[in-house]
Amino acid sequence: MYCVFPGNSVTVEPSPYRDAALRSLALRGIFIPSTGWSLAWKSNIWARLHQGSNAFKLLCMLLTPGHTAPNLFDLIDGPPFQIDANFGVTSAICEILLQSQNNQIELLPALPIDNWPQGFVSGLRARGNYQVNIWWTNGKLDKADIIPLSDAKNCRIIYQTKKLVLENLLFGNTYHINSLLQLTHQSTNT
Repeated sequence: MYCVFPGNSVTVEPSPYRDAALRSLALRGIFIPSTGWSLAWKSNIWARLHQGSNAFKLLCMLLTPGHTAPNLFDLIDGPPFQIDANFGVTSAICEILLQSQNNQIELLPALPIDNWPQGFVSGLRARGNYQVNIWWTNGKLDKADIIPLSDAKNCRIIYQTKKLVLENLLFGNTYHINSLLQLTHQSTNT
């Protein structure tokens, strides 16, 4: 399953490999009790495959008193904690809200609409040296900010079937995008 996450040679695009990954996940058991690191990894894989509902359910299994201590450290049925589960949960939440591989930034790719119908996230980091802020309502993108942390030739943004390419991005600027994935304006960070 490494080829799906953290790798990216198997993507959400239809292929026999994607189908095999989905079948493998189903055969392993989607919602069976497991260790924290396993639940977190499966949540990341489901998010990468744009299956937000499954990713969310696995997060819910992990974030229970049996798996998570009051200080938010993951437990294996008691101490000691598993740091890879802690990192994995954080990663899964980020993968649900933003994915950035193959030279593109994808907004809300696996949003579990029934569970997170509206929200806001600030400060996510995307490959290519970008900071991304996202707002959504009723399970749909409202707006997003793309903030290059260095000058960039171009940045490809995807939301559902919409695509936008921003060119000649400048460090110190914020690029504001609306729900139609159109650049509305750009502002200078002061």
